[in-house]
Amino acid sequence: MSTARQERPPMRSLLTHSGYLQWSAAVQLMRMPSIMTSFAFVLVGGNQIGGLMITAYILCSTFFAIPGGRLIDRIGVKKGAPFFLLLVAGVLTGIVIAAAIFSEGWLLILFAGLTGALMGGIPGAMRSLLSRTIPQHLLASAIAFDATVVELVVVSAPLIAAAAAIYWVPGAVGAMVVSALMAAFLTWRLGRSMEAGASKSQAERVHSEQENAAPDGNSAQATETDKVKRRQQLPEPQEEQEPQHPQQSQQSKQPQQPQQSQQSQQPQQPPQAGPLWWLNRRFVFWMLLSIAFGHALGTAEVGALPIVRQYGGSTGAAAAFISVLAVSSAASGLAYAFFSYKIRFSHTFQAILFLFVSATGCIGLAFSANWVTMAISMIVIGMSTAPLMTVRSLAVEQEIPEERKAEGFSIMNVSHTIGFSLGGFLLSIMPLSWMVTAGGVSGMLVLLSAFLLIPRSGRGAKKSRSQASYSEVP
Repeated sequence: MSTARQERPPMRSLLTHSGYLQWSAAVQLMRMPSIMTSFAFVLVGGNQIGGLMITAYILCSTFFAIPGGRLIDRIGVKKGAPFFLLLVAGVLTGIVIAAAIFSEGWLLILFAGLTGALMGGIPGAMRSLLSRTIPQHLLASAIAFDATVVELVVVSAPLIAAAAAIYWVPGAVGAMVVSALMAAFLTWRLGRSMEAGASKSQAERVHSEQENAAPDGNSAQATETDKVKRRQQLPEPQEEQEPQHPQQSQQSKQPQQPQQSQQSQQPQQPPQAGPLWWLNRRFVFWMLLSIAFGHALGTAEVGALPIVRQYGGSTGAAAAFISVLAVSSAASGLAYAFFSYKIRFSHTFQAILFLFVSATGCIGLAFSANWVTMAISMIVIGMSTAPLMTVRSLAVEQEIPEERKAEGFSIMNVSHTIGFSLGGFLLSIMPLSWMVTAGGVSGMLVLLSAFLLIPRSGRGAKKSRSQASYSEVP
Protein backbone atom coordinates (compact mmCIF):
# COMPACT_ATOMS: atom_id res chain seq x y z
CA MET A 1 0.00 0.00 0.00
CA SER A 2 2.85 2.39 0.71
CA THR A 3 4.35 1.69 -2.70
CA ALA A 4 1.08 2.50 -4.38
CA ARG A 5 0.83 5.74 -2.45
CA GLN A 6 4.34 6.77 -3.48
CA GLU A 7 3.70 5.89 -7.15
CA ARG A 8 0.61 8.12 -7.23
CA PRO A 9 1.34 11.64 -8.56
CA PRO A 10 1.74 13.79 -5.45
CA MET A 11 0.63 17.13 -6.87
CA ARG A 12 -3.04 16.17 -6.83
CA SER A 13 -2.82 15.34 -3.14
CA LEU A 14 -0.72 18.42 -2.45
CA LEU A 15 -3.05 20.93 -4.11
CA THR A 16 -6.02 19.51 -2.19
CA HIS A 17 -4.21 19.45 1.16
CA SER A 18 -5.76 22.21 3.25
CA GLY A 19 -2.76 22.43 5.57
CA TYR A 20 -0.32 22.96 2.71
CA LEU A 21 -2.51 25.58 1.03
CA GLN A 22 -2.68 27.48 4.31
CA TRP A 23 1.08 27.14 4.83
CA SER A 24 1.79 28.29 1.29
CA ALA A 25 -0.37 31.40 1.71
CA ALA A 26 1.30 32.17 5.04
CA VAL A 27 4.85 31.75 3.73
CA GLN A 28 4.23 33.92 0.66
CA LEU A 29 2.81 36.67 2.87
CA MET A 30 5.80 36.25 5.18
CA ARG A 31 8.18 36.82 2.26
CA MET A 32 6.47 39.95 1.01
CA PRO A 33 7.92 42.40 3.59
CA SER A 34 11.48 41.32 2.75
CA ILE A 35 10.84 41.69 -0.98
CA MET A 36 9.14 45.08 -0.50
CA THR A 37 12.05 46.57 1.46
CA SER A 38 14.12 47.63 -1.55
CA PHE A 39 11.16 49.65 -2.87
CA ALA A 40 9.32 50.77 0.27
CA PHE A 41 12.34 51.90 2.28
CA VAL A 42 13.65 54.06 -0.56
CA LEU A 43 10.23 55.69 -0.91
CA VAL A 44 10.04 56.42 2.80
CA GLY A 45 13.62 57.48 3.49
CA GLY A 46 14.92 58.69 0.15
CA ASN A 47 18.03 57.46 -1.59
CA GLN A 48 20.50 57.97 1.24
CA ILE A 49 18.43 57.03 4.29
CA GLY A 50 16.54 54.38 2.33
CA GLY A 51 19.78 52.75 1.22
CA LEU A 52 21.02 52.67 4.80
CA MET A 53 17.70 51.19 5.91
CA ILE A 54 18.05 48.39 3.35
CA THR A 55 21.63 47.76 4.45
CA ALA A 56 20.64 47.64 8.12
CA TYR A 57 17.77 45.28 7.35
CA ILE A 58 19.93 42.84 5.35
CA LEU A 59 22.82 42.84 7.81
CA CYS A 60 20.62 42.34 10.86
CA SER A 61 18.47 39.66 9.23
CA THR A 62 21.61 37.74 8.25
CA PHE A 63 23.37 38.17 11.60
CA PHE A 64 20.34 37.29 13.75
CA ALA A 65 18.97 34.49 11.55
CA ILE A 66 20.70 31.68 13.46
CA PRO A 67 20.03 32.94 17.02
CA GLY A 68 16.51 33.87 15.96
CA GLY A 69 15.89 30.37 14.67
CA ARG A 70 17.28 28.90 17.87
CA LEU A 71 14.97 31.10 19.95
CA ILE A 72 11.95 30.04 17.90
CA ASP A 73 12.97 26.41 18.44
CA ARG A 74 12.95 27.00 22.19
CA ILE A 75 9.56 28.68 22.12
CA GLY A 76 8.08 26.20 19.67
CA VAL A 77 7.61 26.74 15.95
CA LYS A 78 3.81 26.85 16.13
CA LYS A 79 3.90 29.65 18.70
CA GLY A 80 7.24 31.30 17.93
CA ALA A 81 6.67 32.00 14.21
CA PRO A 82 3.38 33.93 14.60
CA PHE A 83 4.74 35.72 17.67
CA PHE A 84 7.80 37.01 15.78
CA LEU A 85 5.62 37.99 12.82
CA LEU A 86 3.50 40.09 15.16
CA LEU A 87 6.66 41.77 16.46
CA VAL A 88 7.74 42.48 12.89
CA ALA A 89 4.36 44.05 12.17
CA GLY A 90 4.69 46.20 15.30
CA VAL A 91 8.13 47.52 14.37
CA LEU A 92 7.04 48.21 10.79
CA THR A 93 4.13 50.19 12.22
CA GLY A 94 6.74 52.25 14.06
CA ILE A 95 8.41 52.98 10.71
CA VAL A 96 5.07 54.16 9.30
CA ILE A 97 4.50 56.47 12.27
CA ALA A 98 8.09 57.77 12.24
CA ALA A 99 7.94 58.46 8.52
CA ALA A 100 4.60 60.24 8.81
CA ILE A 101 5.35 62.34 11.90
CA PHE A 102 9.00 62.56 12.84
CA SER A 103 10.89 61.71 9.64
CA GLU A 104 14.06 61.14 11.66
CA GLY A 105 16.67 59.29 9.65
CA TRP A 106 18.40 57.53 12.53
CA LEU A 107 15.08 56.27 13.89
CA LEU A 108 14.08 54.84 10.52
CA ILE A 109 17.41 53.05 10.23
CA LEU A 110 17.07 51.68 13.77
CA PHE A 111 13.57 50.36 13.08
CA ALA A 112 14.72 48.82 9.80
CA GLY A 113 17.56 46.98 11.52
CA LEU A 114 15.24 45.76 14.28
CA THR A 115 12.79 44.50 11.66
CA GLY A 116 15.55 42.51 10.00
CA ALA A 117 16.69 41.07 13.33
CA LEU A 118 13.17 39.86 14.13
CA MET A 119 12.61 38.52 10.62
CA GLY A 120 15.88 36.57 10.43
CA GLY A 121 14.76 33.28 11.98
CA ILE A 122 11.21 33.18 10.59
CA PRO A 123 11.97 31.61 7.16
CA GLY A 124 13.73 28.68 8.81
CA ALA A 125 10.81 28.26 11.20
CA MET A 126 8.32 28.22 8.33
CA ARG A 127 10.33 25.53 6.55
CA SER A 128 10.37 23.50 9.75
CA LEU A 129 6.61 23.95 10.04
CA LEU A 130 6.14 22.53 6.53
CA SER A 131 7.59 19.17 7.59
CA ARG A 132 4.99 18.99 10.34
CA THR A 133 2.12 20.02 8.08
CA ILE A 134 2.25 17.52 5.21
CA PRO A 135 3.32 13.86 4.87
CA GLN A 136 6.93 13.05 4.11
CA HIS A 137 6.26 11.81 0.57
CA LEU A 138 4.80 15.19 -0.43
CA LEU A 139 7.74 17.30 0.72
CA ALA A 140 9.70 17.21 -2.55
CA SER A 141 6.74 18.37 -4.62
CA ALA A 142 5.80 20.98 -1.99
CA ILE A 143 9.25 22.59 -1.90
CA ALA A 144 9.64 22.54 -5.68
CA PHE A 145 6.19 24.03 -6.19
CA ASP A 146 6.96 26.68 -3.58
CA ALA A 147 10.13 27.60 -5.50
CA THR A 148 7.89 28.28 -8.49
CA VAL A 149 5.29 30.30 -6.59
CA VAL A 150 7.93 32.53 -5.02
CA GLU A 151 8.77 33.91 -8.47
CA LEU A 152 5.26 35.31 -8.64
CA VAL A 153 5.71 36.90 -5.21
CA VAL A 154 8.97 38.54 -6.30
CA VAL A 155 7.11 40.23 -9.15
CA SER A 156 3.87 41.10 -7.33
CA ALA A 157 5.24 42.36 -3.99
CA PRO A 158 6.88 45.58 -5.34
CA LEU A 159 3.73 46.27 -7.39
CA ILE A 160 1.58 46.03 -4.26
CA ALA A 161 3.93 48.39 -2.40
CA ALA A 162 3.86 50.86 -5.29
CA ALA A 163 0.05 50.77 -5.42
CA ALA A 164 -0.16 51.37 -1.66
CA ALA A 165 2.14 54.41 -1.97
CA ILE A 166 0.12 56.17 -4.68
CA TYR A 167 -1.98 58.22 -2.27
CA TRP A 168 0.28 58.05 0.81
CA VAL A 169 4.01 57.34 0.66
CA PRO A 170 4.25 55.52 4.04
CA GLY A 171 1.51 53.28 2.71
CA ALA A 172 4.25 51.20 1.06
CA VAL A 173 5.48 50.19 4.52
CA GLY A 174 1.84 49.85 5.57
CA ALA A 175 1.49 47.10 2.97
CA MET A 176 4.39 45.33 4.69
CA VAL A 177 2.52 45.61 8.00
CA VAL A 178 -0.64 44.09 6.53
CA SER A 179 1.23 41.18 4.94
CA ALA A 180 3.06 40.43 8.21
CA LEU A 181 -0.19 40.49 10.18
CA MET A 182 -1.92 38.18 7.70
CA ALA A 183 1.04 35.80 7.76
CA ALA A 184 0.96 35.76 11.57
CA PHE A 185 -2.75 34.99 11.61
CA LEU A 186 -2.49 32.17 9.05
CA THR A 187 0.50 30.64 10.81
CA TRP A 188 -1.28 30.76 14.17
CA ARG A 189 -4.39 29.25 12.63
CA LEU A 190 -2.33 26.49 11.00
CA GLY A 191 -0.75 25.63 14.34
CA ARG A 192 -4.13 25.50 16.05
CA SER A 193 -5.60 23.27 13.34
CA MET A 194 -2.59 20.93 13.59
CA GLU A 195 -3.03 20.62 17.35
CA ALA A 196 -6.77 20.05 16.98
CA GLY A 197 -6.21 17.41 14.31
CA ALA A 198 -3.58 15.64 16.41
CA SER A 199 -5.83 15.53 19.49
CA LYS A 200 -8.80 14.34 17.41
CA SER A 201 -6.81 11.54 15.74
CA GLN A 202 -5.43 10.46 19.11
CA ALA A 203 -8.92 10.33 20.61
CA GLU A 204 -10.22 8.33 17.63
CA ARG A 205 -7.31 5.91 17.89
CA VAL A 206 -7.89 5.33 21.59
CA HIS A 207 -11.60 4.87 21.00
CA SER A 208 -11.04 2.36 18.19
CA GLU A 209 -8.55 0.41 20.30
CA GLN A 210 -11.04 0.21 23.12
CA GLU A 211 -13.81 -0.98 20.79
CA ASN A 212 -11.62 -3.60 19.10
CA ALA A 213 -10.08 -4.87 22.30
CA ALA A 214 -13.18 -4.80 24.52
CA PRO A 215 -16.70 -4.94 23.08
CA ASP A 216 -17.98 -5.51 26.64
CA GLY A 217 -16.59 -5.29 30.12
CA ASN A 218 -16.23 -9.05 30.70
CA SER A 219 -14.15 -9.60 27.57
CA ALA A 220 -11.97 -6.64 28.51
CA GLN A 221 -11.19 -8.17 31.88
CA ALA A 222 -10.63 -11.56 30.24
CA THR A 223 -8.28 -10.06 27.68
CA GLU A 224 -6.24 -8.28 30.33
CA THR A 225 -6.12 -11.48 32.42
CA ASP A 226 -4.88 -13.49 29.44
CA LYS A 227 -2.17 -10.90 28.78
CA VAL A 228 -0.98 -11.08 32.38
CA LYS A 229 -0.93 -14.88 32.31
CA ARG A 230 1.04 -14.94 29.09
CA ARG A 231 3.62 -12.52 30.45
CA GLN A 232 4.00 -14.66 33.58
CA GLN A 233 4.27 -17.90 31.63
CA LEU A 234 6.82 -16.74 29.11
CA PRO A 235 9.98 -16.97 31.30
CA GLU A 236 8.90 -20.20 33.09
CA PRO A 237 10.13 -22.75 30.48
CA GLN A 238 13.56 -21.11 30.36
CA GLU A 239 13.95 -21.29 34.12
CA GLU A 240 13.05 -25.00 34.17
CA GLN A 241 15.46 -25.96 31.39
CA GLU A 242 18.54 -24.29 32.79
CA PRO A 243 19.24 -26.63 35.77
CA GLN A 244 18.22 -29.83 33.90
CA HIS A 245 20.35 -29.27 30.79
CA PRO A 246 23.39 -27.16 31.53
CA GLN A 247 25.02 -27.84 28.16
CA GLN A 248 21.93 -26.72 26.31
CA SER A 249 21.73 -23.64 28.46
CA GLN A 250 25.31 -22.74 27.58
CA GLN A 251 24.60 -23.29 23.90
CA SER A 252 21.46 -21.22 24.14
CA LYS A 253 23.46 -18.40 25.66
CA GLN A 254 25.99 -18.32 22.82
CA PRO A 255 23.67 -17.09 20.06
CA GLN A 256 22.50 -14.28 22.34
CA GLN A 257 25.67 -12.32 21.60
CA PRO A 258 24.94 -11.78 17.90
CA GLN A 259 21.40 -10.88 18.86
CA GLN A 260 22.72 -8.19 21.16
CA SER A 261 25.03 -6.95 18.42
CA GLN A 262 22.09 -6.83 16.03
CA GLN A 263 20.12 -4.84 18.58
CA SER A 264 23.02 -2.45 18.98
CA GLN A 265 23.12 -1.98 15.21
CA GLN A 266 19.49 -1.00 15.06
CA PRO A 267 19.02 2.76 14.56
CA GLN A 268 18.21 4.74 17.63
CA GLN A 269 16.60 8.05 18.14
CA PRO A 270 19.00 11.00 17.72
CA PRO A 271 20.49 12.26 20.99
CA GLN A 272 20.12 15.75 22.30
CA ALA A 273 22.08 18.15 20.11
CA GLY A 274 25.14 19.84 21.55
CA PRO A 275 26.19 23.41 20.90
CA LEU A 276 28.43 22.36 17.98
CA TRP A 277 26.05 19.92 16.33
CA TRP A 278 26.45 21.71 12.98
CA LEU A 279 30.09 20.55 12.74
CA ASN A 280 28.80 17.21 11.51
CA ARG A 281 30.68 16.49 8.26
CA ARG A 282 27.57 15.96 6.19
CA PHE A 283 25.99 19.15 7.47
CA VAL A 284 29.20 21.05 6.71
CA PHE A 285 28.99 19.76 3.15
CA TRP A 286 25.46 21.11 2.79
CA MET A 287 26.59 24.48 4.14
CA LEU A 288 29.37 24.60 1.55
CA LEU A 289 26.94 23.52 -1.15
CA SER A 290 24.57 26.33 -0.15
CA ILE A 291 27.40 28.84 -0.37
CA ALA A 292 28.45 27.57 -3.80
CA PHE A 293 24.86 27.50 -5.01
CA GLY A 294 24.24 31.05 -3.81
CA HIS A 295 27.55 32.13 -5.36
CA ALA A 296 26.56 30.74 -8.78
CA LEU A 297 23.12 32.34 -8.62
CA GLY A 298 24.50 35.67 -7.40
CA THR A 299 27.16 35.63 -10.11
CA ALA A 300 24.52 35.20 -12.80
CA GLU A 301 22.25 37.96 -11.49
CA VAL A 302 24.96 40.46 -10.50
CA GLY A 303 27.07 39.82 -13.58
CA ALA A 304 24.19 40.06 -16.05
CA LEU A 305 24.32 43.84 -16.46
CA PRO A 306 28.14 44.16 -16.79
CA ILE A 307 28.26 41.32 -19.32
CA VAL A 308 25.42 42.81 -21.39
CA ARG A 309 27.11 46.20 -21.36
CA GLN A 310 30.33 44.55 -22.47
CA TYR A 311 28.45 43.33 -25.56
CA GLY A 312 26.98 46.79 -26.11
CA GLY A 313 23.51 45.98 -24.75
CA SER A 314 21.21 48.11 -22.63
CA THR A 315 19.76 47.77 -19.14
CA GLY A 316 16.57 46.33 -20.59
CA ALA A 317 18.56 43.52 -22.21
CA ALA A 318 20.11 42.66 -18.83
CA ALA A 319 16.65 42.58 -17.25
CA ALA A 320 15.51 40.26 -20.05
CA PHE A 321 18.34 37.83 -19.33
CA ILE A 322 17.51 37.82 -15.61
CA SER A 323 13.90 37.12 -16.58
CA VAL A 324 15.12 34.15 -18.64
CA LEU A 325 16.88 32.89 -15.52
CA ALA A 326 13.73 33.28 -13.40
CA VAL A 327 11.42 31.66 -15.96
CA SER A 328 13.81 28.72 -16.36
CA SER A 329 13.90 28.26 -12.59
CA ALA A 330 10.10 28.38 -12.33
CA ALA A 331 9.67 25.89 -15.18
CA SER A 332 12.16 23.43 -13.73
CA GLY A 333 10.59 23.75 -10.28
CA LEU A 334 7.15 23.03 -11.67
CA ALA A 335 8.44 20.00 -13.59
CA TYR A 336 10.27 18.70 -10.52
CA ALA A 337 7.13 19.12 -8.42
CA PHE A 338 5.13 16.93 -10.80
CA PHE A 339 7.73 14.25 -11.54
CA SER A 340 10.01 14.11 -8.49
CA TYR A 341 8.33 10.93 -7.24
CA LYS A 342 9.66 9.07 -10.29
CA ILE A 343 13.30 9.92 -9.58
CA ARG A 344 15.16 6.98 -8.02
CA PHE A 345 18.46 8.71 -7.30
CA SER A 346 19.33 9.86 -3.80
CA HIS A 347 19.04 13.50 -2.78
CA THR A 348 22.81 13.74 -2.37
CA PHE A 349 23.45 12.49 -5.90
CA GLN A 350 20.83 14.87 -7.30
CA ALA A 351 22.32 17.83 -5.43
CA ILE A 352 25.81 17.04 -6.73
CA LEU A 353 24.46 16.73 -10.26
CA PHE A 354 22.49 19.98 -10.14
CA LEU A 355 25.41 21.88 -8.59
CA PHE A 356 27.65 20.58 -11.39
CA VAL A 357 25.13 21.84 -13.95
CA SER A 358 24.93 25.23 -12.24
CA ALA A 359 28.72 25.58 -12.05
CA THR A 360 29.02 24.57 -15.70
CA GLY A 361 26.51 27.26 -16.60
CA CYS A 362 28.60 29.90 -14.81
CA ILE A 363 31.75 28.81 -16.61
CA GLY A 364 29.86 28.87 -19.88
CA LEU A 365 28.64 32.37 -19.06
CA ALA A 366 32.21 33.50 -18.48
CA PHE A 367 33.32 32.23 -21.90
CA SER A 368 30.16 33.17 -23.83
CA ALA A 369 30.97 35.00 -27.04
CA ASN A 370 27.53 36.12 -28.17
CA TRP A 371 23.94 36.58 -27.06
CA VAL A 372 22.95 33.01 -27.84
CA THR A 373 25.58 31.35 -25.65
CA MET A 374 24.82 33.80 -22.86
CA ALA A 375 21.11 32.96 -23.03
CA ILE A 376 21.88 29.23 -23.03
CA SER A 377 24.11 29.65 -19.97
CA MET A 378 21.36 31.55 -18.15
CA ILE A 379 18.86 28.80 -19.00
CA VAL A 380 21.25 26.12 -17.73
CA ILE A 381 21.73 27.94 -14.42
CA GLY A 382 18.00 28.55 -14.08
CA MET A 383 17.05 24.96 -14.86
CA SER A 384 19.16 23.72 -11.94
CA THR A 385 18.04 26.38 -9.43
CA ALA A 386 14.66 25.16 -8.17
CA PRO A 387 15.53 21.43 -8.17
CA LEU A 388 18.76 22.14 -6.29
CA MET A 389 16.88 24.19 -3.71
CA THR A 390 14.47 21.29 -3.27
CA VAL A 391 16.93 18.44 -2.83
CA ARG A 392 19.17 20.54 -0.61
CA SER A 393 16.28 21.30 1.71
CA LEU A 394 15.20 17.65 1.83
CA ALA A 395 18.70 16.27 2.37
CA VAL A 396 19.85 18.74 5.00
CA GLU A 397 16.71 18.13 7.06
CA GLN A 398 17.97 14.62 7.74
CA GLU A 399 21.10 16.06 9.37
CA ILE A 400 19.35 18.56 11.64
CA PRO A 401 18.31 17.44 15.15
CA GLU A 402 14.60 17.49 15.79
CA GLU A 403 14.84 20.24 18.40
CA ARG A 404 17.01 22.46 16.14
CA LYS A 405 14.99 22.53 12.90
CA ALA A 406 14.43 26.28 12.65
CA GLU A 407 18.04 26.97 13.59
CA GLY A 408 19.36 24.46 11.03
CA PHE A 409 17.32 25.86 8.16
CA SER A 410 18.36 29.37 9.21
CA ILE A 411 22.00 28.31 8.89
CA MET A 412 21.24 27.17 5.35
CA ASN A 413 19.63 30.52 4.55
CA VAL A 414 22.63 32.41 5.91
CA SER A 415 25.02 30.21 3.91
CA HIS A 416 23.06 30.90 0.74
CA THR A 417 23.08 34.65 1.47
CA ILE A 418 26.84 34.63 2.01
CA GLY A 419 27.35 32.85 -1.30
CA PHE A 420 25.03 35.25 -3.12
CA SER A 421 26.89 38.26 -1.75
CA LEU A 422 30.20 36.85 -2.98
CA GLY A 423 29.16 37.68 -6.53
CA GLY A 424 28.95 41.41 -5.82
CA PHE A 425 32.08 41.40 -3.66
CA LEU A 426 34.22 39.67 -6.29
CA LEU A 427 32.88 42.02 -8.96
CA SER A 428 34.40 44.92 -7.04
CA ILE A 429 37.89 43.40 -6.79
CA MET A 430 38.22 41.17 -9.88
CA PRO A 431 37.99 41.56 -13.64
CA LEU A 432 34.57 40.62 -14.98
CA SER A 433 35.71 37.38 -16.63
CA TRP A 434 37.45 36.20 -13.46
CA MET A 435 34.43 37.08 -11.32
CA VAL A 436 32.06 35.04 -13.48
CA THR A 437 34.49 32.13 -13.69
CA ALA A 438 34.82 32.12 -9.90
CA GLY A 439 31.10 31.39 -9.63
CA GLY A 440 31.67 28.07 -11.37
CA VAL A 441 35.01 27.26 -9.76
CA SER A 442 33.57 27.48 -6.25
CA GLY A 443 30.94 24.90 -7.20
CA MET A 444 33.55 22.53 -8.58
CA LEU A 445 35.61 22.85 -5.39
CA VAL A 446 32.58 21.97 -3.28
CA LEU A 447 31.97 18.93 -5.47
CA LEU A 448 35.51 17.77 -4.76
CA SER A 449 34.94 18.22 -1.03
CA ALA A 450 32.12 15.67 -1.24
CA PHE A 451 34.72 12.88 -1.34
CA LEU A 452 35.96 13.98 2.10
CA LEU A 453 32.77 15.14 3.80
CA ILE A 454 30.29 12.50 2.63
CA PRO A 455 31.38 8.99 3.70
CA ARG A 456 30.65 6.12 1.39
CA SER A 457 28.17 3.57 2.73
CA GLY A 458 28.21 -0.05 1.68
CA ARG A 459 25.31 -2.40 1.31
CA GLY A 460 25.44 -3.55 4.88
CA ALA A 461 25.97 -0.17 6.38
CA LYS A 462 23.47 0.84 8.96
CA LYS A 463 21.21 3.79 8.47
CA SER A 464 22.16 7.19 9.67
CA ARG A 465 20.48 8.52 12.76
CA SER A 466 18.47 10.95 10.67
CA GLN A 467 17.06 8.25 8.39
CA ALA A 468 16.20 6.17 11.43
CA SER A 469 14.41 8.99 13.16
CA TYR A 470 12.30 9.82 10.12
CA SER A 471 11.61 6.50 8.40
CA GLU A 472 10.83 4.42 11.46
CA VAL A 473 8.49 6.77 13.26
CA PRO A 474 5.10 4.96 13.40
